[in-house]
Amino acid sequence: MRLSRSSLSKIIVINIAIAALTGCNDSSDATDENNTQLTPRFIQTQMGMDMPMGMQAPDEMLLQDMNTSLEWINGNNGIDGVPSGLASIPEGTLRSDALDEAFLFCENVTFATHADWRVPTALEAQDMIQLASLDEFAPVYADDLIPQIIGYTDGLSDVKTITTRNKPPKGVLQEWADEKTDVKCVRSFISMEMMQQMLDMMQDMADNNIPRFEQVDMGMDMPMDMRAPNEMMLRDAMTNLEWTDGNNELPAVNSGLSTVNAATVEEAQTFCADLTFATHDDWRLPSAWEAEEMVKATLMMGITPVYSNIDSDYLAATGRDDTHHVRVNTHNRPPEGETGLLDVEIGLEVKCVRTFLPMMPVSDTDTGSTMMQ
Repeated sequence: MRLSRSSLSKIIVINIAIAALTGCNDSSDATDENNTQLTPRFIQTQMGMDMPMGMQAPDEMLLQDMNTSLEWINGNNGIDGVPSGLASIPEGTLRSDALDEAFLFCENVTFATHADWRVPTALEAQDMIQLASLDEFAPVYADDLIPQIIGYTDGLSDVKTITTRNKPPKGVLQEWADEKTDVKCVRSFISMEMMQQMLDMMQDMADNNIPRFEQVDMGMDMPMDMRAPNEMMLRDAMTNLEWTDGNNELPAVNSGLSTVNAATVEEAQTFCADLTFATHDDWRLPSAWEAEEMVKATLMMGITPVYSNIDSDYLAATGRDDTHHVRVNTHNRPPEGETGLLDVEIGLEVKCVRTFLPMMPVSDTDTGSTMMQ
């Protein structure tokens, strides 16, 4: 089945936006004011349940985390022995080789119709192991006696292991330990309810001829005498994010954009935190999901964001837990929007982002006209 351009754009937007709009939550379940459980955080279900009936993969199981919108490969009810979709790194594997093996496995596994599996970050794995048990779920491993699973923090040199239930206390983050290690791949997913909400939003925008992306003078939401003319932003009506997008009068590097070396990527976060641009001082480094979705969506719509270096290959971004950094391919580096680990030899584009409050149309009951608020 070949998807249309518009359908593909919707799928890209939906799959990434859900991850950008959700984050890790330390609580196990949602509760009301009386501390009554509303919904479980973790659900075990058939993998591929978000696919059409004829494309599902019965018996292939996943562990879905409703707080983080992550789903974990969780074995196969129909296969004996080593569960499908899981693997282990043998005892004695060098630290320098372990993550390479894990990445190779997850990047090549096709499971329950999905082929976008990845190695979890260390904190994603730790969060899952510690909290799944609160919902009475025991994650499935390639070996029932496996003592640890693999994750990463800030690059290939920062390989971590996280203890499983077989090595109490479970969920402890530690340096690489020369023991048999499980590879448990993860991916982002979207519920049917959220998918429908996103599709409805996109349809409303189309019906009302509202463009998703618009380049405008920064500070347009400020009073006229406080605006910063010629300082441009790329405003995203879908996510309510606006991105620094250059200056019509000054060189781009002097107008809310910058470049840093991956070896000193913390400078990117500091640059955005210290930036005052177009009257705003609440800029931040984007998350990996925000940067990935922006690159893919603008590419589909024929829009090229402004970079401090027009040949920039990678954007700097934070991971889900906001404690480590990753790179995101720009329009200049296919596959565009792909997220990867940092390489100390590369340079990174710094493109800051902020959340804005959209102006809503309000009817003037005296005149019958519509004005912006």
